[in-house]
Amino acid sequence: MTSVPVRLAALAALALVTACAPVPPRPVIDSEGRGPALLAASGLPQDAVLAISQVEDRILVFYTAAAVTRAQLDAAPAGICSQSGQSVAYSQVRPPEHPEALPGINILVITCSA
Repeated sequence: MTSVPVRLAALAALALVTACAPVPPRPVIDSEGRGPALLAASGLPQDAVLAISQVEDRILVFYTAAAVTRAQLDAAPAGICSQSGQSVAYSQVRPPEHPEALPGINILVITCSA
């Protein structure tokens, strides 16, 4: 299993490349085949989501903060957890570990009920 710092470094590199690209790339989906369903269930605009990753029991959604409404962000955890028939145990929005490397990007951290 890839460690979290390595994944975050990869996502940081993706965000930097994305900032220079004339056309935004498709989101990086790293959730063992569940990614497209999680993206759809989140209700977040596809062009706002940079990556969705599952690390242990948490789902991390990296998104462009300016492209997501508060209502979309509030509804996303329930939509994502419903994909596995669970409810939301915990959700939090936080900045990346090094916000200067990912300006304008936030992370939605979700834990679904067991």
